[in-house]
Amino acid sequence: MFIVNAILAILTILLVLLSVVNSARNGFYDIIPGLIAGVLVFISMPLVMVFAFGEIPPSFLSIDTLTLHEDNGIYFFIFLFVSLILLVNVLTKKVNFTLKPIIDKSINDKCTDIFAFLVIGLYFFITVIIVLSTNKISGGHWNEASQDMYENSLVSVVLGNFSNVYRVIYPMILALLRVDCKISKKTYSILLLLYLVIELVFVNNRIVVLFAVMSLAYVNKKRLVRFSLACMIISPFVAFINYAYPIARGLMWINGFSIQGISDAFSLAIAYRMNERSNGEGSFFAEIFNNLFEAFNMNVFKYVYNTFGYIHDFYYGKTVLLRSFSFFIPSSIWPGKPAGIGVNLGNMITGENILTLNSTPLGEFYGNFGWYSLIFAPALFFIIWLISRPLLGVKSMSFCLFMISFAALRFDFSFIMISIFTLYVTTLMTLAIYLFRYPSLR
Repeated sequence: MFIVNAILAILTILLVLLSVVNSARNGFYDIIPGLIAGVLVFISMPLVMVFAFGEIPPSFLSIDTLTLHEDNGIYFFIFLFVSLILLVNVLTKKVNFTLKPIIDKSINDKCTDIFAFLVIGLYFFITVIIVLSTNKISGGHWNEASQDMYENSLVSVVLGNFSNVYRVIYPMILALLRVDCKISKKTYSILLLLYLVIELVFVNNRIVVLFAVMSLAYVNKKRLVRFSLACMIISPFVAFINYAYPIARGLMWINGFSIQGISDAFSLAIAYRMNERSNGEGSFFAEIFNNLFEAFNMNVFKYVYNTFGYIHDFYYGKTVLLRSFSFFIPSSIWPGKPAGIGVNLGNMITGENILTLNSTPLGEFYGNFGWYSLIFAPALFFIIWLISRPLLGVKSMSFCLFMISFAALRFDFSFIMISIFTLYVTTLMTLAIYLFRYPSLR
């Protein structure tokens, strides 16, 4: 099976790469191309790691690792799943289907600006409220503080979900404003740096670094070679800090907020990782790449593939569909509300409820539908593409859709549905503000 698995993995990697290159060349940004770009980073790159290191390192998880010696059809499932998503991408470009946009073309220039500044303002406003509401500034674990808040407050759940969407699209909104000369280079730099500080220090979300890099890449698209060289120079440092960050964020809030506490947390985390390297514990470079692309999520997918339908029952849409439409209800009001599949997997694998494990869309859909995922996944992504069409009256919306589907590879399916709902609400708010500013159009 080694040769068959290797061929299927190579075909998967090449097909995804060709699709991403084609979309980039044609400047095609939308919800399905974003999904495929996410597949490149969070599925294809881990497959490259399997070739480079023989397996995806287990990291902190005591589960079987993904290798090329699997004999259960897992690579065939990966190949078919990804190929069908690529087919959906082709179909969406061929289908001549339009829905009337919420924002008419005659007013989309002004509304696009209103939408952008509304997103920026709401991001800062909601994020500050959430950080203060978690009370972790007084001390505690960064993740447990957030979970306690979301379990008991309807308002917190809604604001938290909106904030998750805004943090994903915020960097690209900034990039579009900068490219269109709506904000200065200095303003762009300050707002992007402030975003990174808030997310890395107060929210403790490291994926935002990748979003910021994507924003910078778009701003520097005319100087892409120079930008790429700069990224290559600093990438070893960034990769190592990314490797140490999961340890640091678990320590920085233990005794409440303080600059010294944050400094000590990073010092301890870096020292711990350096000690691992000097003691030869595992492959240092494999672990670096493992954290960089969160490749261990593919090990979690292997766990799902091997156990669901045998040891664990399939969810039959509970975490894909039911959770998507009940996101605003806190578990204190609905005790039987389906938890995300990541929460369930964390409990299954570690026996604890404090860890969320991502298994990529491969694992989430397989855990719900098994091999029938090959029908449900492309159908659902096509439906999502359809219902997102009325949003395109805002010029920057295609970039927003690209970012949320890209991020969904790191989160879960319900994030896409929540994001589309959030974008609809924000678009309607944009239209209301426009009509308020121009009362003659009421």
